[in-house]
Amino acid sequence: MKHVTICITTINKPHFIEDLILNANKYNYKDFNIIIIGDYKSPKNNNEYINYIRKKLNADIRYLTVKDQILFLKKNKSLNKILPYNWGGRKMLANYISILEKSPVTVQIDDDNFILNNNFFHHHSEVGDIKQIPLFSSENKWFNIYKSLNESKNLPIYPRGFLQKYRFKKNKIKKENKLIKIATCNGLVLNDPDIDAFTRLNWPVKITSVKKKYLPKFGLKPNTWCTWNNQNTSTYDEVTKIYFTPASVGRNSDIWTSMIICKIASHLNEAVCFGQPLVRQDRNFHNIMRDYDDEKYCNIHNEDFEKILRSIKLEQNSYIYCLIELINKFLKHLRKKKNEEYYSFIKKYLNEYRIWAEIIYSIK
Repeated sequence: MKHVTICITTINKPHFIEDLILNANKYNYKDFNIIIIGDYKSPKNNNEYINYIRKKLNADIRYLTVKDQILFLKKNKSLNKILPYNWGGRKMLANYISILEKSPVTVQIDDDNFILNNNFFHHHSEVGDIKQIPLFSSENKWFNIYKSLNESKNLPIYPRGFLQKYRFKKNKIKKENKLIKIATCNGLVLNDPDIDAFTRLNWPVKITSVKKKYLPKFGLKPNTWCTWNNQNTSTYDEVTKIYFTPASVGRNSDIWTSMIICKIASHLNEAVCFGQPLVRQDRNFHNIMRDYDDEKYCNIHNEDFEKILRSIKLEQNSYIYCLIELINKFLKHLRKKKNEEYYSFIKKYLNEYRIWAEIIYSIK
């Protein structure tokens, strides 16, 4: 049984953690802890509620208020610089703590993800294992993981950030069963999955189930990619070290990070996986037009980002060394571009990511 650290940020009262702990109890998974990162918008009585759940269910839960975080980050000004408040990715601080504490498995989950009747901890703890799973590859090196989902009106949908040029195109798909190490697991989401704001503006989407042939897990064959977010997502320790979502480029920073993980995992011949454990998302309120604005800049640069990322040749043999190599080569490539202003958005993302990489590299 591997130790699992659950990383959460919330601006709500985190009622869902009770179901999370009950799921662990049901399947007799005892080796886990929960780190919850508060924010300025979090309810003031969260501490009281979390203490109640901690005692009631005898669980290892740590809640960091804003005051706690300010004290913690006083010792690391570089980290404080790249972790703004009132930001959904603030659970990156919980990831950092998980790295410091050398947790073998880290799971990121959102406060609107609700646990279903499957073995949540077991399925996520498989990251880092070598398993035989179905791997999908395609002619254009992209695979739509949402092909695995049953949508109530049979609407064709794609994950947020999936490149426009690869949507609604014929694409020859191959499937093979292969023994491979699992780098990360992005558990699938029922009801209201992660799609682009421009899709939400056109029609409501409701996912009723996952097609049986894609369960319990499937993966992407190395060099076949898809975009994915960080809700209901697990990484083993070496991959956790390189997982970061720079806040400076908005909502879709996790989308570019998913491509970076795909790139490095492919180089190291490991698989990015999807499937169980499933959760149900009852999505928190979002201003969709604001989300659209927040997503569009990454979307505009998506094709350039992917093209340059694909062109970079990696030579290192560990995740953290590969990340540092990749960022340096990417930035060197951009310095040769004539229209530097056009690429400043990508540079901003990479420069912030480099700060994270340097902080993690310095951990002994």
